[in-house]
Amino acid sequence: IDIDIAEKGALSVNITAHGIQAHGSRPSLGKNAIEMIMELNKKIRKCKFMKLKHKLLGMASVNLGMIEGGVKHNLVPGKCVAGFDIRYVETTMDDVVSQIKEKAKTIGEFNFSIVSNHVPTEINPNNILIDVLKKNIKKTMKKEARLIGLEGATVCKSLIKNGIIAVGWSPG
Repeated sequence: IDIDIAEKGALSVNITAHGIQAHGSRPSLGKNAIEMIMELNKKIRKCKFMKLKHKLLGMASVNLGMIEGGVKHNLVPGKCVAGFDIRYVETTMDDVVSQIKEKAKTIGEFNFSIVSNHVPTEINPNNILIDVLKKNIKKTMKKEARLIGLEGATVCKSLIKNGIIAVGWSPG
């Protein structure tokens, strides 16, 4: 039986690349906004926050979950919007965004819009809630409970944020 005592931060951010639209027959006159997003996507994965490691949660992750850009096959896209899901550890949303913005400056013009952010959470494993859970799991299920971290976000985040000790677990 697993007891979730830590959760990664979960940042959803929309990033808009502003290129220069041009005719597809003369792409050198434009700046391809889709390619700008693709270049930024590669650079995000090399940011310092991606190298941080948490003992229960492991490393950060990035998912390019949506991308929208271009209007016709024969036009260089002047605008592209991408939605990123970033799961981070051992840092803050501000630090993550700051690092991405630094990388973006080397590529071109971008706008950032934070859709949502849930900070990383972790509770001290040496507390009465954990002790009671462990003892009752052992007594009723004849199993040792294991303390884990979760890459997703649960209701525990809201409770912990409001000063309530909370863990995730289930008998299944």
